Amino acid sequence: MTTPKRSLPPVATSEDTLPQVFDLNAFMALLNDEAKVGNRAASCLIEAPPGERGVLLATHPEWLRIGTFDALLKFAREEVDRSPARAEQITRFVLNHIDEVEATSDEDLLLDLLRGVAHKVHATVLFRRREDLPAARQHIEEAVRVFGRRAALAPDRASARFVQAQIWHAMQETDIALEILDECEALFATRGDAHRYVQTLSQRGICYFELADDSSKTAPEVVDEYFERAHCAWVNALSEAERIGDARECARLKNSLGHWATAIGALPQARAYFVQAIEEFTALDMTGEVLRALWGVGELDAQQGNIDEAVALLRRVYQEFLDRGMAADAGLVYIDISRKLDQQRPELKLAYDACLHFARTMNAANAPPPARQAAAFLGERASSRVSPEELRADMGRVYNFFDHLKRDPAAVFDASAA
Repeated sequence: MTTPKRSLPPVATSEDTLPQVFDLNAFMALLNDEAKVGNRAASCLIEAPPGERGVLLATHPEWLRIGTFDALLKFAREEVDRSPARAEQITRFVLNHIDEVEATSDEDLLLDLLRGVAHKVHATVLFRRREDLPAARQHIEEAVRVFGRRAALAPDRASARFVQAQIWHAMQETDIALEILDECEALFATRGDAHRYVQTLSQRGICYFELADDSSKTAPEVVDEYFERAHCAWVNALSEAERIGDARECARLKNSLGHWATAIGALPQARAYFVQAIEEFTALDMTGEVLRALWGVGELDAQQGNIDEAVALLRRVYQEFLDRGMAADAGLVYIDISRKLDQQRPELKLAYDACLHFARTMNAANAPPPARQAAAFLGERASSRVSPEELRADMGRVYNFFDHLKRDPAAVFDASAA
């Protein structure tokens, strides 16, 4: 099945896109004034060690204003592609102090906008880290509620709904995510918001691709249809992203298309996509995305029989994820490594050693207790030299646990159940 190409309608006029319920010129003047004052204060807070920011803010009460926190959130949005952990430090700081901001009646709309953005950006950071998806859902629901109180913030509410769709999909509620994406796509197209329109098509492709990739209970013809829908969404999104010059989305879409090409066995095409994505991510300083693209290259190397190269690359990715405090992603990468070593040596000699190394490094990195417990279990099983069949089953169970841990940080590893 071929999904029809979606094209973006002409950009709507300002009369169409902005509810005429407030003085736009006065609103923009307030924004500019806050930005001028807030940027310097935000720079000082960002440069300070995280533990000293609260004290610094207390000694400068004049910094407790909308512009300061708006600038901090702008930094967090930019930082999320480099270091989600550092971005989360900033968004938590904003949320902890936002109630201390006093606003005049003229600034009420700005304060509502700030509150909504703070919850939305924090939800986005939690989603990117995959460390606490239930909390991410709570924050994005609050953002939708805050934006929904003001007609003038309807575009911001739609943007928050898009993040909501991402989180629902990550929590394996893809049907709900696709319904929200239908709503977002129509609204962004009507408003001529090309950037968010591209993001919506991209997320739609992710939903279909992962439905196809999780195909254990799906008929082959349905899997093929999902892959085709994912490909169509990503190709259309890439065309639109290139038209508007959105470099970040172009890089992300090439990475996605690399995974699609790998899945259907078009390996030379997959490598070309991954190489382009890595080059563009690197140029844009999107370090976290580089790691995920390198993970794709490792998968590709393994499919082509280059197990040594794949394992070396995946170990680098594993250590980077671990160093960034992304234990669930690190765990998933390392189980991939162990499985690829299993492919290289059917007697599992290398896989046994890999599981032991996994337990040591996860513990040394002071990962969250459930992650350390799961890794330790696998290390113990390897140390006792269970049969190859048993270790393969153990790796599968631990892999599934880390996948669950990405969605629920409160997940508890039960060795007896494993």
